[in-house]
Amino acid sequence: MKVALESEVLPLFLAGVLLVVLVELIFSMLVLRRRTAGRRMMVGHVICLLITCFCLGFLLFIPRPTSDGDVRNGSGLFALFGISWALSEIFVLSAVSAVMVRGKKEREEKREEQRPAAAEVSAVPAVSLEESEMK
Repeated sequence: MKVALESEVLPLFLAGVLLVVLVELIFSMLVLRRRTAGRRMMVGHVICLLITCFCLGFLLFIPRPTSDGDVRNGSGLFALFGISWALSEIFVLSAVSAVMVRGKKEREEKREEQRPAAAEVSAVPAVSLEESEMK
């Protein structure tokens, strides 16, 4: 199976992939600047996504004809494509869960910090109006 594509398609595909991945990497680094575990997972996602797009681009745009004129089956590249795509999604889910767990812990810590302050305020003895008039 040969796919007839114009010569500009491959460079446009590569430029588009690199642009999207670069924007995703910059955005995730800015959003996750204080969450190192989430950042590491997003870098893993970007690396796996680049491998995935490389495999897809190679399969789509660079046919490798055999001696009989047929295009070779790139089953190894299909396998690498699937594995790297799955790893990419696992990295994204891990980053999201790391951010959610850390966010939940931070909210609980803030609540614990606020509770003693509220307890101290209520621990102050109330002075009745009659007692204050007596003084």
